[in-house]
Amino acid sequence: MNRILVIIILLTFSFPAFSQFGVFGGVRTGWATSKTFNRFKQTFNSYLTDVTEKPLGSFGPSIGYGFGTDYEVGGLLVGFRANTIASTARIKYTDNAKRHFDFDQFLTVTYFGIGNNSESSFYGLTFGLAAGNDKITSYFEYSDGTTSYGSEKYLNGIYDAIHMSGAITAQGGVAITDNVLVYGLAELIFGNIPDAFGCLYDDHHHRSLDPFTEYPTGLPLDYEEYMELMGSFDYGVEDYVKADFSGLRFEIGLRIQFGNEIGE
Repeated sequence: MNRILVIIILLTFSFPAFSQFGVFGGVRTGWATSKTFNRFKQTFNSYLTDVTEKPLGSFGPSIGYGFGTDYEVGGLLVGFRANTIASTARIKYTDNAKRHFDFDQFLTVTYFGIGNNSESSFYGLTFGLAAGNDKITSYFEYSDGTTSYGSEKYLNGIYDAIHMSGAITAQGGVAITDNVLVYGLAELIFGNIPDAFGCLYDDHHHRSLDPFTEYPTGLPLDYEEYMELMGSFDYGVEDYVKADFSGLRFEIGLRIQFGNEIGE
């Protein structure tokens, strides 16, 4: 027991001699792809093909921001960061009306890996657990430009669920002045665990207020089947779009180092 206590004390007082603490933040872009949303999109477009001028597309390059902090000790890097991205997909009908699907994702990532600081640069390669929220806001735009978020239109709603997945990140930075670096990173969000928390539901909004409503409480994977069975659709966990949005993200920003001089 005494040996363990001595080791802890020695490590505590030794860290400042070969450690580096940093905070960072920047803007990011990338893609948000989902197998389950793609299935919804395909069946949605198929069902509405006769009244569609421009079919529902995929979520395009997303934009957002990220920030975080990490601690490098003897080549080992541990840290925490948060980030968000947003994108929009829409369908345009022959009467010039549109349906919008606004996607937002907020993730926190706790990570560890290898990293190194020098007098002029920084790099890190890490693996982490991403946890957060996937959200899709669906609303209707009439041909005169007015919008509807209410229950008078099918699929109107705010659908969200808890997101959990893995994250692999490669990052690097170059010093532009004392203790200030410009950094860039590439991050892959992968291996979602959607069954752990279910699908994107409108549990906190008007969809959940009437248990007998014909409106879906989620985005049906098979929209054609949903419309055919209207009201008797099996609302099982496999029948809705899930929180399985993943993809490659890029970020660029500023990093500030604290503690020892870089490379000291």
